[in-house]
Amino acid sequence: MKFSTNIEGIDFQIVIETDDQYKSFNPLSSFTIQDLDDLSEDLIRIYSIEVTSTKNDVSLKHYTTGVLMSADEDEIPEELEDALTDFGIVEHVLKHWKLNDSNNLKPDWAKVE
Repeated sequence: MKFSTNIEGIDFQIVIETDDQYKSFNPLSSFTIQDLDDLSEDLIRIYSIEVTSTKNDVSLKHYTTGVLMSADEDEIPEELEDALTDFGIVEHVLKHWKLNDSNNLKPDWAKVE
């Protein structure tokens, strides 16, 4: 599924695909028992989200996997906003653009005063 939006002057092209190859290092720490039950009953699925963000003809790619959403694809558009917020994807993309647009290409945590 594909979605697009514009946030703070940055175009977001979002692609969501089921991720049948996803393997958690420790499923019990990644998912609740209810999540595991819902996965086995095919009520939810594991998805990957790829975001291509574009500003002034420059593009950056961002990838997140292990996102649980409904197995009913009609519900995905409603769940996408929560997934983008819960995983901090929009914040992550905006931080990358702030770093890309600055003259100092060091992230905030690497600055030495």
